[in-house]
Amino acid sequence: MDTVNKTFGVETFNAGEIIFRQGDAPDKFYIIMHGRVNIIRRVTGGHEELINTLGTGDYFGEIGMARGTFRIATVQAATDVTVMGMGHDVFTGWLNRSNLNRDEIDSLISERTTNVNDLTYLPSAKKSPEAAPQMDTGELRRSLVRSQDKRRVKTYATGDIITKCGTKADYFYVLIEGKVEILAKDGSLINTLSPGSYFGEMAILENRVRSATIRALTPVQVMTFDKETFSNWMKNSPFSQNSIMDTVEERKRR
Repeated sequence: MDTVNKTFGVETFNAGEIIFRQGDAPDKFYIIMHGRVNIIRRVTGGHEELINTLGTGDYFGEIGMARGTFRIATVQAATDVTVMGMGHDVFTGWLNRSNLNRDEIDSLISERTTNVNDLTYLPSAKKSPEAAPQMDTGELRRSLVRSQDKRRVKTYATGDIITKCGTKADYFYVLIEGKVEILAKDGSLINTLSPGSYFGEMAILENRVRSATIRALTPVQVMTFDKETFSNWMKNSPFSQNSIMDTVEERKRR
């Protein structure tokens, strides 16, 4: 396994490698960026059963993180797999930033624990989920900036053009650090964005060229996601899709 960052970052596992085992204490939540994983559960009698296979855009590890329980299944890389791992602070902050994320996680937890009668809670955990503490956004930015995955994290100097109006849409961007301005075709200012914001979704969703130019107002760092990864995420995450579509409609009205 290649772990880039202990708190938040890209990790890779070889086919056959165990990501975590049933009964382990939870330390991360994972989003699959590429490849597949097998979900294996030890049942009565001690034998193991394959209960699911997950692929690009799916996620796992949410039950232990959100409910304070030991892992209820083993997750093994079915192929070489690349994941985005989130530690406790980043995961709980991600939930707090959007009720849609929390609703989606709660719904999936209910589905995945329907036939599970042996949830074991951590010594410090309560048996009912509570609102997660507010996220230290500074730590999120620092964690992302420390990422060594040069394919994902990109840096721009003040005044650099990140995307240009009229060009092909190939990436979706999450702003990690710094500020950017959104400029209309005539160069007029539409809006400014701060860390935690995203852009580039409209052209990808509507399969057209960029409708605005994004320029760095300060030194900027962004995390990029190619069209395939973004599309899979949207397809497999209806709550996130609704949230982003709301953003698209809002930006169209400006």
